[in-house]
Amino acid sequence: MIREAVIDDWEQISDYMLELQNMHAEAYPEIFKYGVRRNRDYFIKTLANQKKKIFVSEEQKIIQGYVKGKIIYTEDCEVKFSRRYGYMDSVYVAEKFRGRLIEQKLFARLFQWFRENGITEAEGAVWEFNKKARKVFELMGSETYQRKQIIKL
Repeated sequence: MIREAVIDDWEQISDYMLELQNMHAEAYPEIFKYGVRRNRDYFIKTLANQKKKIFVSEEQKIIQGYVKGKIIYTEDCEVKFSRRYGYMDSVYVAEKFRGRLIEQKLFARLFQWFRENGITEAEGAVWEFNKKARKVFELMGSETYQRKQIIKL
């Protein structure tokens, strides 16, 4: 079952966020801190923010994974038009639950929330090392609009 997260879910979601954080820290230790866990206050603030949502996949009171998204508004400037869009912040499904299309179901629910709020496009960022996440985005029909490059000096 896909549902909106509630504060009682914070520890299970935080465990998954920690796994995702550590995966990034292992790939890019110069950028990401290892072992950083989101606390209860982070979830209280996130769940209270009407422009942010966390959805979870749950079976028998076990959270299998989550997706986090937000609505972003950028103002018009000299070179760009104003935009209102959905941002796919993070998604994670525990290893033992992968291969069941849970990521797609989570994204479908996030996209539904975006549409309910007048959003017509969503974007997100995937780190190059994360081939599985890149594959999920590609299967959803995503297009690459921008690549971020790093040059070590």
